[in-house]
Amino acid sequence: MDASADLDRRRRERMYDLLENLLDDRRRNLRVPMGARARWRSGQETGTCRLLNVSPSGAAFTLPMADVFRLGSQVALDAELEPSLEWSISERARVVRRTPRPNGRCEVAVVFPALPGQVF
Repeated sequence: MDASADLDRRRRERMYDLLENLLDDRRRNLRVPMGARARWRSGQETGTCRLLNVSPSGAAFTLPMADVFRLGSQVALDAELEPSLEWSISERARVVRRTPRPNGRCEVAVVFPALPGQVF
């Protein structure tokens, strides 16, 4: 196999890996990678986090372990798309998963409340 064909094969494999990660068997919706900075609010507490991905039914983000929420907590999320442009993702997301990372941060997954007539 020549170098060009090998490079094409590796690119295809990376693309398939990416698609496989985006369309996980456990989820019904496509997850869109974000990497954006976001602000969270839970009760009277606020802070910042890093969005990992967003789908129509939920989102995942990381934050310092000191800021981690209890399972079932309600969280509001606003993504910073540009320095002067924010996107209000959800006012009532519910925490469904917390996964500690070795770097002192925690990955948190939330689900969004379903809209009337919405099926996920």
